[in-house]
Amino acid sequence: MRARDAERVRRLAIAGRWACALGAGALVAATWTYIWTQPIHALVAPLGFPSLDHAASWQFVLVRTVACASSAAGAAALLALAGCFRSMATGNAFASTARALPRFAAAVLAAALVSAATPPVSSLVLSIGTPPGQGRLVISLGSSHAFALLAALAFYALARLLREAARIERENAEII
Repeated sequence: MRARDAERVRRLAIAGRWACALGAGALVAATWTYIWTQPIHALVAPLGFPSLDHAASWQFVLVRTVACASSAAGAAALLALAGCFRSMATGNAFASTARALPRFAAAVLAAALVSAATPPVSSLVLSIGTPPGQGRLVISLGSSHAFALLAALAFYALARLLREAARIERENAEII
């Protein structure tokens, strides 16, 4: 690769790294601000509780904290992607990115699982102390969860492909 091209790739990788880091911060700030400023009734309406008169303040705090966990997992995925960009900026795209990409895939998988676990955990927390027969267990799986799981698997497959490409590149360098 020519020096000018390598410098351009390095600059783009640095820009991608900063965009991911800033996106992670913005995701956490926006989501947490929304969750902690909304009335609790608006946040738990999809869970279907007819009344929240039974709930204690600690339950509301725990439900809000559980809701924030999803954005924290998403931010972790963005920070792992920033690590991939950092690896690309070093100039050894195959080997270093192949090591960083599985962390991103794992973070995307964790974000999908945390997002899918949020409604059941929240409904169980709010069911504590409800009158008999009024507790809820809400399980909600949608296409966004399936897409995130497929994306995590695709990134893991890409990481395996890059790892193999790095191995082949290393062997070719030894031959020459």
